[in-house]
Amino acid sequence: MHIMVCWDISAEGDRWGVINKSLLEGIQTFSWVKPLTTTYIIRVNGEQDRQNIQSELLLKAEAFSENVFFLITPVMPPGQYQGYLPKSLWADIGKRTGL
Repeated sequence: MHIMVCWDISAEGDRWGVINKSLLEGIQTFSWVKPLTTTYIIRVNGEQDRQNIQSELLLKAEAFSENVFFLITPVMPPGQYQGYLPKSLWADIGKRTGL
């Protein structure tokens, strides 16, 4: 099982990096891959993991004065993604999506 998390940060430069680092701390204990700038495919064990990630990201987003938005998919079963990415990412994506 896995989820996808994306975020958008309305800050620039060093401040963007500080906020991004804080959000990354919210997923650090999970196995994830980053196929796009702020898009993460995260391996989870179920809905409780998803809720824990959501709660952690919400706390972190609310701690900043800048707009910090994020989107989390429902827990998804194994599946195959398609797109145009560097070939090296596809194996890493497969490790998180269960394929």
